[in-house]
Amino acid sequence: MERSRSNDEIRNRRSMNNKVPAGWLDYSPLNTWIENTRFVPFKCPLRSSILRNINKQDRFSLNDLIDRLENQGRKIGLIIDLTDTYRYYDYRDVEDMGIEYCKIRVPGHQDVSDKSCQKFFHVVNTFLRDNRQNGIHCTHGINRSGYFIVRYLIEILGQQPDNAIAGKFLLL
Repeated sequence: MERSRSNDEIRNRRSMNNKVPAGWLDYSPLNTWIENTRFVPFKCPLRSSILRNINKQDRFSLNDLIDRLENQGRKIGLIIDLTDTYRYYDYRDVEDMGIEYCKIRVPGHQDVSDKSCQKFFHVVNTFLRDNRQNGIHCTHGINRSGYFIVRYLIEILGQQPDNAIAGKFLLL
């Protein structure tokens, strides 16, 4: 027989859903555009119910992302979300901004599957045909985001691994 959740269990679950991801505050919100590409990695924007738990100067929402990009004279047409959860923000908010959204669930702290990489390659190739720019994030905007971008540069664009990792390459 299935047991119903107690009020404490429900409260604890809601509390966890509004918790800032571990280490999230330690990373810059928006990394620089990867030179000669149409990729920008960034840490995961958070919904307002999570952001209200942190100082204003540390907040980073979808609106903050768009504002910061506009201040750089940039615009993205696609966000690829590599987190393994749906709790950080509502993808419909991305779509309401006129930005396409793709979710590829990739657990952190584990090896990345070839299936996930192939999906990423397909999404990026399809999207780049429209000559638009890609925003890519994992929780912190570093590990999974960087891995997928570098692997794309090496496997799809034929860059030398050392050059792709160092960002020393030209895309034709």
